Amino acid sequence: MKKSLLFLLSLLACTALFAQEAEEVSATPDAGAFDWHFSVGVAYRKFDKPKFKVVTNVNADLEDTMLVLGGELAPITNSGMAAAAVAEGYDISRPGVGELTFANVTGGAGSATSKGSYSKSENLGGTIGGSLNLWTDGGLDLAFVANLSFFEMDSASRSLRGGSAPSADAFRQMVGWNRSGEFVRNERGPSTPAGTISSSSLSSTGKAKFDMQLWVVDAGLSLGYNFDCGLRLYVAGGPTLSLADMDTSSSGHSKDEKEFNWGLYVAGGVDFWFTEFVGIAAEVRYDDGFGTVGTRYVKQSLDTLGGSVKLLVRF
Repeated sequence: MKKSLLFLLSLLACTALFAQEAEEVSATPDAGAFDWHFSVGVAYRKFDKPKFKVVTNVNADLEDTMLVLGGELAPITNSGMAAAAVAEGYDISRPGVGELTFANVTGGAGSATSKGSYSKSENLGGTIGGSLNLWTDGGLDLAFVANLSFFEMDSASRSLRGGSAPSADAFRQMVGWNRSGEFVRNERGPSTPAGTISSSSLSSTGKAKFDMQLWVVDAGLSLGYNFDCGLRLYVAGGPTLSLADMDTSSSGHSKDEKEFNWGLYVAGGVDFWFTEFVGIAAEVRYDDGFGTVGTRYVKQSLDTLGGSVKLLVRF
């Protein structure tokens, strides 16, 4: 977003200086010389939320074999086995043996899908453009128009759950304890299956991040009607070419990619000229991208509804 603002502020400063010089050249210029005009301004596009495919990993705190304590998974420790033995009704104040429930944790790596989000400021960008008049008949005119826009989205990061969740197969196994309260599990002894454990500890989690710099070039035709008061209403449309420079990461995996995307746009708006050299434009626009852009971890649609506000300079 900072790059977009610097880009826009630099262009606005150059445009203001140019407009001032143009005003000083001639106060009553030849109307036939007004074939070109230059524009610079702020563009807005309401981007859809990115769709993530996130690599998920097993909870890092889980071990291969764990103690079942109060229906939840817990590390196999002396204090944990003591608490489980008391919960089973054993008297641990004197040496003894008994059965406790343990669980083998398997699986867990996989993937999950989710949608990220963008802040409102990340839908804003800078835009510059130009227009060449091709034909005029009374109040009607036809012009060639071209624009270059820049957007930057770099804050889509999410923590996700899902994918192939781990499972825990429970079993009963003998443990023994002495007068000092030290517990020993008979790991090589027989065990009895005790079903499957459902625990809040059993989850696969993943994080995803998506950064994108988007450059959009469009070229088309604008058909307008000019009023005597300096107002011009117009419709425009044409092809677009977008370059998406993307950086994605997912649970330690990363992927950088650049991708081109063709599309079309249609727009409608109004120009108002304060003087013969300087004016302002407001436009509503719809962009339709041919497919999506993205990497193996994320997909982003370029179909958007948006608009722009621009400063106009004739020369």
